[in-house]
Amino acid sequence: MADLKLWGDSALERLRQDMDGLFDALCADYGLPPLFLPGGLRLRVVERAGCVVVTTSLSGFSPEDIEVVASPRTLTISGKRGVKTPDGIDARAFRREITLPATVDPTAARIDFSPQTLTVTLPKRPQTARDARTGRETL
Repeated sequence: MADLKLWGDSALERLRQDMDGLFDALCADYGLPPLFLPGGLRLRVVERAGCVVVTTSLSGFSPEDIEVVASPRTLTISGKRGVKTPDGIDARAFRREITLPATVDPTAARIDFSPQTLTVTLPKRPQTARDARTGRETL
């Protein structure tokens, strides 16, 4: 245990990149599309005591280009924008849907869009329990 080292964020990010590369190579060997497209939307999901926080980098997109849709158990982030090129307009689009780690109240969601970063904060719903006799949920 004396040789135990804590990994910093950069070491974990390097490990993630290495693992993504290995899976991409495996997919290429079998003629499958890559699991993670270059420049794909990566989400950081953190569950806290009273909320779930989802953060992602969205460089090149403005708030008007982004749509966020939440339900009690899922979050969908999508966006589309047109980029002028010498050949015309090139449309860039993405869509990512995830299952949340806890049941949330989507009507109380807070969205913050700072330059290049989108943060969605979703308050958790109070825990419910099922009454064994009636099958109804109770707080």
